[in-house]
Amino acid sequence: VVQQIVIKYIKNNLLPYDIAHPNFVTLKVEDTFLHPFEFEVNGVKRTVILEGRADRVDSLDNGLLRIIDYKTGKPRLNYSGIESLFHGEPIATKRESNIINTLLYAMMISHEHGKDVRPELYYVGSMVHDDYSPRFVETIERKSRTLEAYSEVAGEFEEEVKSTLREMFDKSIPFRQCEDSSACKHCDYQTICNRK
Repeated sequence: VVQQIVIKYIKNNLLPYDIAHPNFVTLKVEDTFLHPFEFEVNGVKRTVILEGRADRVDSLDNGLLRIIDYKTGKPRLNYSGIESLFHGEPIATKRESNIINTLLYAMMISHEHGKDVRPELYYVGSMVHDDYSPRFVETIERKSRTLEAYSEVAGEFEEEVKSTLREMFDKSIPFRQCEDSSACKHCDYQTICNRK
């Protein structure tokens, strides 16, 4: 059954969308990559190895690379600025985790290849609509812009990643459970944080 659904999405949604939006070459599919990420905690330099698995990496004819993550469900491509992805309302942040994830992939690929990257989310169920766009839309104070490339948000995004890692690795900052326990229902880490 699952195989039939996947084939249907590919034939009816994904392929027609890609054919209508040509000028790309697929470079990698389901590619795993590692990226050393440096930050500082209380004056001590640290490095973590970030790992990701890209659903697809394309080369676009404008010189950009494109990272694509396939998703099902209702499209979630809008966010209220980079800071909101890390410090917004817990429920909103959970809904926007797909954006954080794809931006992390864009960051890693950008550093690895020395090229700018366009992050996109392919919500396969919605790709049949004429007005569908897989691009992120940032809205701050009623002004919206479509994210053309990772470089537009790279500085702010990487500083937020560093800030998050600093907090995680700083032994003087106690661990805090998230305030909204409903976010914990399907969390992989609930046994670690002992949420009752």
